[in-house]
Formats: sequence, structure tokens, C-alpha cells
Amino acid sequence: MKIVMIKARGQNEKNRNFSEAECFKRALQRLKIDSILWGPGYPDFEEPLDNRAGREDAILLLENYEEGGWIPDISKQKALKLFWSIDSHCALNAHLSLCKRLKINVVLNSTSSYVSHFKAWGRKCFWFPNACPADIVYPLAIPKTHDVGFCGNYCNRKEDIDFLSERHHLKTDIFVLGNDMVRAINSYKIHWNKNIANDINFRTFETLGCKTFLVTNETDRLGDLFDIGKHLVVYNGMKDCSEKINYYLTHETEREQIAEAGYRHTSSNHTYDIRTGQLLEILKKAM
Repeated sequence: MKIVMIKARGQNEKNRNFSEAECFKRALQRLKIDSILWGPGYPDFEEPLDNRAGREDAILLLENYEEGGWIPDISKQKALKLFWSIDSHCALNAHLSLCKRLKINVVLNSTSSYVSHFKAWGRKCFWFPNACPADIVYPLAIPKTHDVGFCGNYCNRKEDIDFLSERHHLKTDIFVLGNDMVRAINSYKIHWNKNIANDINFRTFETLGCKTFLVTNETDRLGDLFDIGKHLVVYNGMKDCSEKINYYLTHETEREQIAEAGYRHTSSNHTYDIRTGQLLEILKKAM
């Protein structure tokens, strides 16, 4: 089987290995499956995708935010065409339009509640959650020097970050990427998270992959992926969040047991190797 993955190469060198395309590429290599990355910044981008017609069995579109109209018309390609909509909660209409224009055969969606939007267009659709790249995100042998931390972007979180900074001296690592992100998450006793909407973001999986205790907001179907209270802890509102942070900071053994269980569960169920196996099963059934 041969797969071409369409995505622009990341402009930030620190974060390139963490992109979905690069993570799938490495996972496919471990299974000895041939794949190429095609998009701005990659060497193969110099050859028009139409020239590759017939050389691949599947085309996996991973670009969620196209800029400059570089994605070609693949609607007439004979290869099976798939799209992983990771950010439907931010760009639903654009993703729906893209699938219609390119005649995508199979839609993978990282947020379950958006699957129905694509099914209405007569496509095969699957809930395909985000994952942890376990080959580059893992526990480090460094001390957890910060009680509570946040590694990510402000987005809709600024008010809550200010609240936690005042109450718990939150360590904020804003727009920290790549290996620096992994090191930051490893340095927290508790990593605080807030999903933008009803998405289960990458930070969820990355935190657990670092064997760091995660407290995150209640999110639709989170309990279908993790055992709440055993693998991670959820809060309902910032008062509840603060109380749970205080509790788990003073109950170290319980906190470490949950972090360990979350790590083991994620390592067994939510890595890119696992997702790649699921992707291949979808491909076999759809071809």
C-alpha cells in the first residue's frame, strides 16, 4: 500500500516533527508502509500531484487551514481520498466545502459531534480522535518543579489563566513548542487544560503521554476515551477546578497513581501507532 499525505510543512522548525503528517509518516515507516508528504516545504511538492496519479492507493488530506489555494483538485483521482478534520470546531464550513469540492470519500473527524455534518453529504465518516506521538512525547527524568502549569495558547483561556495564576501561581508556557513543550509538561505536577469547544485537544493526549497529572474541563465523549477519575480528572467551573488542584497537590500518592494510569492507558490506546493501525483498517474496508 502507498499513501500520499497532503499538508504544508510547518514553518516553525521546533514543531515540525510534531505535525500530524510527520507523526503518521514515522508510524507508517515502522510498519514498512510507503508514504510521501506532499505540500509547500516538502521536496515532492515540486512534482504536481497529478503526475503521481496511479502511484498511490490513498490520498490523506491533513491540511486543516489552507492558505494561498495550493491544494490541487484531486476530485478525479482514482485513489481513495480521505480527510482528517481536526479543527471542525473552528473551521466547519471551510472543511465541508473542501470535502465537497475535492469529492472526499472518507472523512475522519477528531471531534465526534461533527461527524453527522459530514455524513449528511453522503460520505463515510468516522470518529478519529487526536493522539500522542509516543516516539517524541514521553516522560523525562527531570524534577516536577512547578505545582501547576499550562503549556499552550491563550485563545479562550486568558481569564481562567489569570484566575489560576492568582490562586495557584500557575506556570504559563505560552506558545512553547516541540521538545521545549515536552520538557515544560514534564516539569508540572499538575497540567491544567481547557478545550476550546467540544474538542478533545492534542494537549490531553500529550500530557498523559508525559505521565503528568491532567485536570481538564468536562468535554463531550471524553469518558469514552478515558476513565474519568482513574486516568485524568475533570472540573466543572473554575471554583471546582481550584478545589481539585488543592486536593491533588496535597494527595501526592493519589495524584501519581492517576498520572501513571493515564500514561499507561494512553500508551496502549491513543498513540499514533494505534491511530495508524485504525487508519489502515478504515482504508481496507473503504477500498
